Amino acid sequence: MVNDVDPVMFVDILPRCKQLVSLEISLPSGGFIGFSTGLSILLPTLRSLEVTCYSVADNILRCITTPLLERLSIRYYNRDLDGLVLDIVMFQQRSSTTLSSLVFYPSILGNRGHDLTEKVVAVLSLFPTIRSLEIHPPFDVNSLMQAMTCTEGYHILSNLQELAMDGYPNYYHAKNKDCRLSGSRFKSMVLSRWWLDGGGSTPFRNGLFCLQKVTLRGFQVNDSAADITHVSALSGLVLDYTPVEG
Repeated sequence: MVNDVDPVMFVDILPRCKQLVSLEISLPSGGFIGFSTGLSILLPTLRSLEVTCYSVADNILRCITTPLLERLSIRYYNRDLDGLVLDIVMFQQRSSTTLSSLVFYPSILGNRGHDLTEKVVAVLSLFPTIRSLEIHPPFDVNSLMQAMTCTEGYHILSNLQELAMDGYPNYYHAKNKDCRLSGSRFKSMVLSRWWLDGGGSTPFRNGLFCLQKVTLRGFQVNDSAADITHVSALSGLVLDYTPVEG
């Protein structure tokens, strides 16, 4: 973990780490000089990166290139989600990484509803090879469910096989209906990515991989919980569900 440092150190030291495969950077919430988009850091062997930052300038993704990256974790605590999206777009243009796993904590600060969902979807769409997604949505999770529901001619994350959603950031806002999960929308999303595959013989169909595991924690269900029960009974799908009583 790297903390309380000048970005010049990164530019000087990190490029020397030619065999670096895992990096975790957690920057302070204030006083950090920040990264310039003019900086360039190439880590040709990096496969796992965890980034925690409190502003766009603190985000090392704006100047790093990692062509072999497989696992990415982003914890972002700032209202400027547009800046984050732009930095990730430029990062992917440089790296062209075939990411397999993403953990994403988007910030709710200054963002609401469908506007935030669109930005989150924009990030997800940059990494179509993701097989495992863990997301902590501090916003209207149902708009995300709708965006992730596959229809004929439309789908994102076609390789997705494992999905984890943690609603605990919303726990203290339980009276806000936006923070409650619609069981019917959740079921529709899952069914659009699941089919009876006959013992694993057809894990890929219509441009999609079959969803295999869903982890759902910390959400209140604002309509019939029978939809969750229906999903739990699907053959070949593992549902790890921890409900919150409202």
